[in-house]
Amino acid sequence: MKRRFHSRSGGVPRDVYVYDARKRTARRLAASDAFTFILASNETAYFVVAPVARAGIALLGDEGKFVPDGRKRIAALSDEPDRLTATVMFAAAGAIRAAVRLRHAATHGHSADRLHG
Repeated sequence: MKRRFHSRSGGVPRDVYVYDARKRTARRLAASDAFTFILASNETAYFVVAPVARAGIALLGDEGKFVPDGRKRIAALSDEPDRLTATVMFAAAGAIRAAVRLRHAATHGHSADRLHG
């Protein structure tokens, strides 16, 4: 069955990245666009929706975590025109694999999305 949602219906009135945690893919979505996906009647889906910061990046959080950017992990976030700064809290022996979406200009006027982690 075809499903859809808008980021603004979740309270995010700007561009977002929608990360499909199961497929490990992401797509940038304009604030006015709907995210559409197919979901069988016996399936579930899990998407992380992260706003695009003024610097053009989105912080997706800890890869593989159910709550990837909870307040216990991301203590502070500063959205500035040329950077997104995150204060990350670590456990005594903890380590994370963080994922950030960057939008790079490619040749011939096209752009490419790359996942960095």
